[in-house]
Amino acid sequence: MIELHDTGREVCAKLDTMPLGGGSFALPINWIADARGTPDQEDWIGAFRGAMEACRAKGARLITARLVRERTGLDPVVAAARASALQSILERLGFAYESRRLEFRVPLEEAIARLESLAGPPRLSWISIETAPGPGIERAAGVLKAAAEGDPDTDPEDDARGFLLARREDEDLVLPPEALQIGRVGGSDAAIVAASVAPRFGWCSHYYLGILPAYRGQGLGLEAMLRGFHAMRVMGGRKYHDGTDARNRGALSLFRRLGCTPETVMEQWRLAL
Repeated sequence: MIELHDTGREVCAKLDTMPLGGGSFALPINWIADARGTPDQEDWIGAFRGAMEACRAKGARLITARLVRERTGLDPVVAAARASALQSILERLGFAYESRRLEFRVPLEEAIARLESLAGPPRLSWISIETAPGPGIERAAGVLKAAAEGDPDTDPEDDARGFLLARREDEDLVLPPEALQIGRVGGSDAAIVAASVAPRFGWCSHYYLGILPAYRGQGLGLEAMLRGFHAMRVMGGRKYHDGTDARNRGALSLFRRLGCTPETVMEQWRLAL
């Protein structure tokens, strides 16, 4: 990680690089919990350029970054100052605004209890897929591409296989069979759940959750989300953290059923290389 300084020359955050597969990379910004400063623009631009070069060296064709507009517990004045500074930095580096994103956090056991109280009899049967090159991952990639139709978080040109395999590069994650599953209805693939868990921290999330277009509107999203939660519990997850594009009505409906309100309102910016 690269240290980032505020205008007082104090370390306020760290910048990382995250492969997403198929030549796509993200540049996560990890703010130090008690930091209150705003970015030193020249320091951050230098750090970002270094991270971008590292991504280019690995064949990057697309780089994304996110800036926070609002966050629960963060002084709105601080949030606004940071967002303004980071927006200026991203614009100077050639990034363009892509979309608004909402992030949610809830204890995993609370999320499971909430959905179990709403769930009906299961209709999906599930098979597990090893997160490794082979016929299984090829099948899962095909299901993911079909499930991504109409998803504002994805692009038809995205490399689904590379996206699924990219998790292998994160040493904090565990990838047992439960981590990638395909849901079936009447012998046909209908849903996909990829659950990410870092047991050391208790963090867990849906790396991807999708329903194929022919099976939408039947309540299967809730069943698939609950399946992911049960997988996360088995894998050592405790703190559920997830997010979605603000235009994704289906995902937002599921978060509402969890009783969640957004913890963070952010923007995603992208740079095509």
